[in-house]
Amino acid sequence: SELQEVTAREQEIRSKTSNNPGASTAMSGGANDLASAVDSLPALLDRKKQLEVHTSILQAVMNQVASRDVPQFFELESALATGQYKSDLAKAKSEVLALLSQDSKGSIEDKLRLLVVFALTTSAKSNDIDEVTAALQDEKAVAPIMKYLKQLRSMHMLPSAADMLQEMSIQ
Repeated sequence: SELQEVTAREQEIRSKTSNNPGASTAMSGGANDLASAVDSLPALLDRKKQLEVHTSILQAVMNQVASRDVPQFFELESALATGQYKSDLAKAKSEVLALLSQDSKGSIEDKLRLLVVFALTTSAKSNDIDEVTAALQDEKAVAPIMKYLKQLRSMHMLPSAADMLQEMSIQ
């Protein structure tokens, strides 16, 4: 990785500039090498610091992704959106319920997004959607959204996303 390369280059420069007798005999004709190494060291250290900051940010993001179990939500949302559960609504509902009922998985936003994807992409009946909605603990955040989605679905204004994808692939 780039961080390892920068660290190796830093160590190489530091070893050239040390008072090591072996290094001085190797550099007897390389005063220019020593000068360029010393000149490049500050830029190299800045680059190393920048890479370490980016690495720590990446690690923090990955920790959040892992703690919220985002991949599991993504896989289920993708399966729902592509119509993989079109013929087995009961299985879709049970998997959504299983994921929503686990307190340790996902944030309220993750769970609410999954609930909306379920409501938009399946032909679930209102009582199925109510049952899935009940699995969420924070009903204050869910109620207005679900009321609006149910209203749209009842007016048949909102076809499922899986149906729309299927229509698009036929054309």
